[in-house]
Amino acid sequence: MFSALRTHAQLFEASRLLKTADGGIKPFNQFAQDIASINKNYNENYLQAEYQFATASALMAQKWSDVEENQNRYNLQYRTAGDEKVRASHQALDMITLPASDTFWNTYYPPNGWRCRCNAVEVLKDKYDVSDSELAIKAGEKATTQLDKNGKNRLEIFRFNPGKQKVIFPPKHPYRKLQGADGVVKKFEQGYKQSVYAKPLNEQYSSIFSVKNGGYVQVHELVNFKAEDYNDVINVAKAFAKEGKKVSVLPEIYKSEIEARNKIFKGLANKSSNPDLMVNNQLMDVKRPESFKKITPNANKASSQNSIAVISDKSLKFNEKTTKERAEAIFKDKNKSNYQFDDVYFYTDGKLIKYKRQ
Repeated sequence: MFSALRTHAQLFEASRLLKTADGGIKPFNQFAQDIASINKNYNENYLQAEYQFATASALMAQKWSDVEENQNRYNLQYRTAGDEKVRASHQALDMITLPASDTFWNTYYPPNGWRCRCNAVEVLKDKYDVSDSELAIKAGEKATTQLDKNGKNRLEIFRFNPGKQKVIFPPKHPYRKLQGADGVVKKFEQGYKQSVYAKPLNEQYSSIFSVKNGGYVQVHELVNFKAEDYNDVINVAKAFAKEGKKVSVLPEIYKSEIEARNKIFKGLANKSSNPDLMVNNQLMDVKRPESFKKITPNANKASSQNSIAVISDKSLKFNEKTTKERAEAIFKDKNKSNYQFDDVYFYTDGKLIKYKRQ
């Protein structure tokens, strides 16, 4: 998508070079010289900086997933490359040590600019003193501030966390603000989706987790990684995989995309539902009720989507007594008019509890 926006920006800039200052058409030789200058900027100067940023950002995004899992034992520490090329504003961030949950990392997690080589590493909590969060944020603001002649901050676009936001390039990059950019994004998304669905089904998934007992988790290429419940769904999927099950994390597919639904949601009678998981060829839907009263309605909703309910403890605290009581309430209707399945799962403390209809 970034490449598509980049091409749009280059063509947009080129189109504005056709005319002279007085509104006439430029001679071809002059136009060709101007275009050559644009090509040099986009395909040499910009390209190198964007390549370096993409590789650094992707690496830091990958690290973030480990950071989130290990934050009970480790803090996160900002480190520069440690040589004479480090810019002074980034040197001021060196050795800042804060919990991964600190708001500093939402905005100033590296890379913090074009050609930034900074890193964030996990350190044992008892090895380094925790930094002052407010002072760290002020240093981060200074490192990402560079005002242009109009008083606009050119570096503000780098205030994001590629791991938390699931993006590689700055979400507020100027390429996105040009006239016609929204249309480019829409066309790209439509074309990309069609190209994915055209692949053989096994090529539409990427494996992200496996265990020795044969269990694994694979994620569809079109899964919305930015969705609020994504991490919860992934954690449930991993719990099933640890039990030796083969788990596929499913994408959201529109009702109108009939061919894709038939291909991916095998045997799904409901033509508009979007279950979260396929576990050993059984569709399942992860629910996160906000109260105990809503557990049964959530389970019934999963059932209406032809999916077994997995009730997550994201918003609630479960114990053996409460899960057993809620399971009995779900199974209370013996005619199965509300909940049609004989199994229901509760996910709590990283583990699955299964109940069967008596």
